[in-house]
Amino acid sequence: MSENSTPSNNNSVIFIHPDGTTPSHYALARYETAGPDGRINWDRMDSAGSYLSHIKDQLTATSNAGAVVHAYGVKP
Repeated sequence: MSENSTPSNNNSVIFIHPDGTTPSHYALARYETAGPDGRINWDRMDSAGSYLSHIKDQLTATSNAGAVVHAYGVKP
């Protein structure tokens, strides 16, 4: 850490939002790269989470609604 840096409070997160990607996309990448029993880097992540993409009054949401959820941390 440099002299001008502030200490980390360890509240940071790396957010990866592969818009439009489904589990089948990762399965295809896995099969093509490492075979059906192999693992890709995505599988090796220590912590990963998923979210339910529906919003209060709809089963599906648009990308901009998803962006609002990510920005504010609250589903409309």
